[in-house]
This record gives sequence, C-alpha cells and structure tokens, in this order.
Amino acid sequence: MEGAVAVAKKKSFLASLPAAIWLLSGAIMAMRIAEVFYVPILPLYVKALDAAAPLFLVGLVTGIHRLSLAFTQPLAGGWLDRAGRKRPFIIGTVIAAVASFLGGVALGPADLILYRIFSGVGFGILTLAAMAFITDITSPKNRATAMGIFSASTLAGAAIGPLPGGLIAEAFSPRLLGYRTTFYFSAAIMTLVGFYAYFLIKERARSSTGLPGQTVKKIPIWAVLKNKDIAMAALSTFLWGISYGALLFMTIPLLGEKLGFPATKIGWVISAFGWGH
Repeated sequence: MEGAVAVAKKKSFLASLPAAIWLLSGAIMAMRIAEVFYVPILPLYVKALDAAAPLFLVGLVTGIHRLSLAFTQPLAGGWLDRAGRKRPFIIGTVIAAVASFLGGVALGPADLILYRIFSGVGFGILTLAAMAFITDITSPKNRATAMGIFSASTLAGAAIGPLPGGLIAEAFSPRLLGYRTTFYFSAAIMTLVGFYAYFLIKERARSSTGLPGQTVKKIPIWAVLKNKDIAMAALSTFLWGISYGALLFMTIPLLGEKLGFPATKIGWVISAFGWGH
C-alpha cells in the first residue's frame, strides 16, 4: 500500500513539472537522434572520401565535433546571460543543421573537419541554452528531476539514432550516396526542431539575468576550476569521454567494416551500447 502511494506521489510530482521541460527534452532528444544518424558510418565516410586517409585523420574528423563543443560552452555562457535562452537555442540549431547538410556535400576530410567544428559550435550553444532554460524555470526542489529528464532525453536520443542512421545509409546506392544521405536526413530533422522550438517554446522562454538594470557578475572559467570538486569531476568526465569516444565512434565502426558488418548491424551495436548507458 505504501509502495503504491509512493508511486502515485512520484507520478504526481512528474506531472507537476513545467510543460516546457517535457517539450524541450523532446526537442533535445530529436536533435540527438539526428546528430548520431551518421555515427555508425562517419569513419567509413571519411575512408570513402579519401581511401588513403590515415587513422589519425579519421579520428580527428570523428572527435573534433566534441572538442569544438567543449570549447564553445564555457565561452558562450556570458552571451546567454545577455541574449536570453530562446534566441541562442534557435541560432545553435540553425548552425548545427547547416553544418550537417554541408557535411553531406563534403569533398574530402579537410572540409568535413571544418563542418564538424561548426556542428560542435551549434550543439554547444543549443545544449547550454536548453540547460540554462531549465534552470530558469525550475527551483531547487524540482531542478534535479528536471535535469534528470533532460539528461535521459539526450541518452535516449544517442541510443535510438545509430540504428535508423545505418538503415538510411544502406537504403541508397552507391555506398557514398548512402553515407551522404544520413547527413541530409539529420539536417532535415534539426531544421524541424528549430521550427518546433520557435513556435512551441519561445513564449515560455524567459531570461533570468535578474531584475531590470541588475548586472550579473561574470566569473572567469579558471576561477570556477579552482574548486577542487568541480576540477576533479571535469577531469574524470574528460578521461571517461576519451575512452568512450574511442570505443564507440572509432573502434566499433572500423572493426565492424573489417568483420563485414553492414551499416545497419554497426548501428545495432552502437544503439545497444547507448541503451545500456
């Protein structure tokens, strides 16, 4: 009986969360699904563009997106404090969508690297804007739950995306066209998410920079990292990301191709990893 009451209270608590949290989490999940459409085939795409591309270059194309995102987010915080949340989210979505489309028309690894950098910038801005927006509309009482829902949406998107991405890549011939098409589908979904955010989330977006005329004190990044707990958490996440990225985005696609796996099967493996995560 007590267990049933606890479950009912939990459901009631989740239902009481602002609707914007669920809407935004859905948008982020769709963005994440679109982003990882081409994860199963990205190293193979580089090899198709340039058969002589060394593994270092393949790894650079694969990892430069996350590196760009990591540099963008700390630098974009001050802009979000001035510009609010909605406009940066829309701008970040547009940048990511354009970068994804351009990735599909890349002529070689060099310009693909450039487009991946832009993609990281876009995702860095929109993700930070979404997190700041959730902070704005929640209180300490429900913020952890809201952030958990947001985090779960990104993980679910990462788990769902590789499989349809592999299916899309196999649906077109020749193989290079199939690889390019995953980028086009990704760009199309990101564009739809931009429209969704503009029409359904904009009226709920509010900047919490303070009262009119009140200025927000800007804290340097290095001052934040002086906190040992924050620095250690950042370092551990960084080291985990290196191993995670190398396994998921490099080793699995390249090993899968060597074993004769089609793009769909590679997508299955990566999706299974994502669901476990």
